[in-house]
Amino acid sequence: MTTGYTHFFSRTFDVQTPTGVVPTDISYGFIPLKAGVKAFLTPALYVAGEAGAAYSTQSTDNKFSFVYAPSVGTIIGNHLDLNVKYEDFTINNNTKQLALRIAYGFKW
Repeated sequence: MTTGYTHFFSRTFDVQTPTGVVPTDISYGFIPLKAGVKAFLTPALYVAGEAGAAYSTQSTDNKFSFVYAPSVGTIIGNHLDLNVKYEDFTINNNTKQLALRIAYGFKW
């Protein structure tokens, strides 16, 4: 299970209104809750996938979005984890991202 906060910064879009087209700044914020799996293809290479729901922090009619995130990654040494992930919040065409994740794992 993973959660957090994702914010897509403001972009200007042309919005159709009864009086005509108006340029409008729109940004998106989400609190996702995802579950996922990770499968190792080799001892150092893996594929992973997450899916779940995301709560929109913006004041819109539709407050929830389906979110999915396939990824591929590698373990370097015993601690370093590099991962490339595509993430899609399906509520809107402007809420997709390609992300690079760098993590360090500590042993207890």
